[in-house]
Amino acid sequence: MALRENMPYDSELDEYTCQAGKKLRVAYVGKRKSKSGFESEITCYACEDCAGCPHKKNCTRSKGNRALQVS
Repeated sequence: MALRENMPYDSELDEYTCQAGKKLRVAYVGKRKSKSGFESEITCYACEDCAGCPHKKNCTRSKGNRALQVS
């Protein structure tokens, strides 16, 4: 699996760029609650299009596009 550290992050545009040059942009922002009751905010980024990407099998197991959750 590709790690987030391998994807450059642009803080001004709030997006990641994958190895193939595709953009992962914010899909939604939500809240997550742990078993202990701690609540945190997560941002979910989704790739614009992974169809035909030569890196996909090493990047995600998803049948769709790559998604990334950051808290």
